[in-house]
Amino acid sequence: MNIFNLLKQLKERDVSVGVEGEKLKVYDPENNLTPELLQSLKEKKQEIIHFFSNSDELTKSDFPLADLTRELFTEIHAEYTDLQSIMIATPMQSGMIFQSLMDKSNAAYTVQLSGELVGVIDEKAFEAAWLHLIERHEILRTCFVGLGEKRIHQLVRKAAAFSVQYHDLSSYNRTLAYEQLDAIKQADREQGFDLKVPPLMRVQLVKLDTELYQFIWSYHHALLDGWCNPIVIQEVMAFYQGVVNGTPVVLGEPAKYENFIRWLKSRNTDKSKLFWRETLSGLSEAAPLPFLKPAKTLTSHYEKCSFSLSEEQSRNLAQLAQKEKCTVNVLLQFAWAYLLSQYSARQDVHFGVTVSGRPAELLVLRIC
Repeated sequence: MNIFNLLKQLKERDVSVGVEGEKLKVYDPENNLTPELLQSLKEKKQEIIHFFSNSDELTKSDFPLADLTRELFTEIHAEYTDLQSIMIATPMQSGMIFQSLMDKSNAAYTVQLSGELVGVIDEKAFEAAWLHLIERHEILRTCFVGLGEKRIHQLVRKAAAFSVQYHDLSSYNRTLAYEQLDAIKQADREQGFDLKVPPLMRVQLVKLDTELYQFIWSYHHALLDGWCNPIVIQEVMAFYQGVVNGTPVVLGEPAKYENFIRWLKSRNTDKSKLFWRETLSGLSEAAPLPFLKPAKTLTSHYEKCSFSLSEEQSRNLAQLAQKEKCTVNVLLQFAWAYLLSQYSARQDVHFGVTVSGRPAELLVLRIC
């Protein structure tokens, strides 16, 4: 039983609880306190004292970027007594979290990156570098709460328990070592995350030889996107060098995701809805592909298809893109649209494209 549920039960029995100095005070004039509740009070005594001692410091009004009832804020604060900040999740984050909760494998939107490290790696310093990074960036101490509520919120804790998992495969032959490495990566991808417990990331260090390692970094996509990856890697390497050499690391002011939330809340959502409603008017269904049978259940599936272009083809595409004042990516989307049009026998086709970009005004805000 968490302390919020305990306090709720005490209130229902007209039992008052408060803190005077460092002592817990219980007022029960009608003797409504049961032995079970009394035992729970003894077990949760220090948590209750801490909660009431800090309740004057943080209230619902301290977090203008949140959209919580007083009761829900009190419940969340009771569970996360080291709460630093809380704000709404963005529509994109909420969508990712919804898909994560729906995905039975619990691995939806798990992003995994790996890289080779050459040389003798100080394992303790490597872990310390990631701990410095988590302390520096609020988004790496963020979890998600209110998952069953109308609006999901992201919560920043003051600290997050973290350790690097270490594997030593240096005694294996090269073929077997890389087979084991692939198995470690696959198991990590399938593990998923507990969205309510930060950090929503994992790091593993695999020793393949005396001076050859691979690190595996996995995180939930609701925290970061591709623009953030090089920033994280550069900073963790800087912290690693600092720990090894015993020198301070001087970095600029870290970006804060709440800047994006403020920008998002300042937007005219009615105007945006009107734009998309008018733009997509007349669209009733996706472009039908005659060779695909309607799916009975929602499943997540994708395949990769790779091919190479000759130097001449690549040069011609680049020249065409320059002539039309667009990118090669736009040409690829045109080819896809034309293909859909041919298969569906329609002149008007629609498809979605994931974009990782920043408007100029967000670059100034520095959200990552």
